[in-house]
Amino acid sequence: MFRLNTTCFMFLGLLMLFFGSCSPEIDSQKHINVAKEVLAVQKAFNQSYKTIAWQMHLEDELIQGYSNQLIVQGCATSEFTPDSIQFFPAKLDINFSSDCKLKDELFNGDISVVIDGYMNQAGSNAIISFEDFSINGSNLVADYTFKNKGNSEQQLPVIEHQIVNGEFQNSFLGNSNYSASIFSTQIVGHQSSIENEGSTAFEDDVWEHNFSGTFVSSTGAIYNLQSETNLTDHWNCNLPSAGRMVIEGEDLQTNIIIDFGDGTCDQKFTVELDGENSEHIIE
Repeated sequence: MFRLNTTCFMFLGLLMLFFGSCSPEIDSQKHINVAKEVLAVQKAFNQSYKTIAWQMHLEDELIQGYSNQLIVQGCATSEFTPDSIQFFPAKLDINFSSDCKLKDELFNGDISVVIDGYMNQAGSNAIISFEDFSINGSNLVADYTFKNKGNSEQQLPVIEHQIVNGEFQNSFLGNSNYSASIFSTQIVGHQSSIENEGSTAFEDDVWEHNFSGTFVSSTGAIYNLQSETNLTDHWNCNLPSAGRMVIEGEDLQTNIIIDFGDGTCDQKFTVELDGENSEHIIE
C-alpha cells in the first residue's frame, strides 16, 4: 500500500498555501475612481435637465399661449418661440451668461429645446440640443429627449428620459461617453404650482428614478449601469439621496455597488466592494 510520508504532507500543504494566496487583491482605488467618474457624468446631465425643466415649466404655467416671450431668471435668459401657425412645435432657447451660477453650479453656453406640447400634459415630447454648453467647466453633448408619460397607477407623474451618444468632456477626467434610459416618477411636490407659489414650487419636488445605461470611460473601458433599487432624487440635491446602483465591467474584479444613503441631501455616497464599504464625496 502506498503511503504519504510527512515530507509529502508538508509539500502539499505548501502548494495549497501558495496557490491559495495567489488570488489577486481588489484594486479598490480603481473601482472607486470608476464610480466617481460615472457619478460626475450623471450629476452633470441631471443638473442640466433640472435647469431645463425649471425653465420649461415657467413657460408652461406663465405663458400659456403667448408668443415670443422673454423670461429672465437671474443670469439665465429663455426665449419661447411658437410655430407661427399651429403654436406647436415650439422652441425654447436658454442662454447662460458667462459663468452663470444657478444652484451652486456654473453654466455656460446655450440649450435649445423643441417641444410638441405643454410638458405638463401627457404625451408631450422635448428634444434637447446643447450648443457650446458646459456645466462646471465640463462640456456636454448628447441626443437627449424626454417625454411626459402621463400618470402611474398611483396617479403620480412619470417622465421618460433617453440620453444617446452623450459626451462628457472634462480637463481632469478626460472625455467619456454616456447613454441611459431613465423612468422618473414624481412622488412628492406634483401638486405644487408655479403660478401660485413661484419658483419655490420646485423646492419640495422628489423623484424616484429607475434606469439602465452604458458608460465608456476616458480609457475606453465599457461599463453597464443599472439601478438596483429606485434612486430618490430631491430637487435641490446634486446626487440621489437614497437608493442603490450597480456598475459592471469586464475590467473590474468585482461589481461596484453604490449606496446613496438614507435620504439625506448631501454629496456623499458609499462604495461597496466585496463586502467592504467606504464613504466618498463627489465635488
